Amino acid sequence: DQVLDHYNYQSTTYWKQRYFAIEDYFDPKVGNVFLYICGEYTCPGVPQSRQWVVSLAQKFKALILVVEHRFYGSSMPFGEKSLELENMKYLNSEQALSDLAYFIMKVKQNNMHRVSNNPWITVGGSYPGALSAWFRYKYPHLTIGAIASSAVIKAI
Repeated sequence: DQVLDHYNYQSTTYWKQRYFAIEDYFDPKVGNVFLYICGEYTCPGVPQSRQWVVSLAQKFKALILVVEHRFYGSSMPFGEKSLELENMKYLNSEQALSDLAYFIMKVKQNNMHRVSNNPWITVGGSYPGALSAWFRYKYPHLTIGAIASSAVIKAI
């Protein structure tokens, strides 16, 4: 369950955000967590062209959690009505960054996938790369680093 509007503290509206977990190499005692950020597309998990993050997970005994961006794929806050103009105010990078922070908080809080105090690193390319860099800047207490491949970090 994900918060619809992170900036309306009276809102109690939630929606289902899809994510994938790759636990094949994870050692909860020493491994970190790679938070792979999907962008403006239906998230397939880790795409074939991005398998290097799987190699990193194997090397560092890490868990990969892949998060689908709000309003894409199966992560549609309003179902079929998600793309109606009145709902588009919730589709922005600030809400997406807050989605990631909330996701990390919930995973840690609920000891999901055996994650507790493991260090987190965000990963993304292109727009998700920008989200990865911005996330590290905005939420430095939640991650130890960011991989921002081909990231456009100054929106024009």
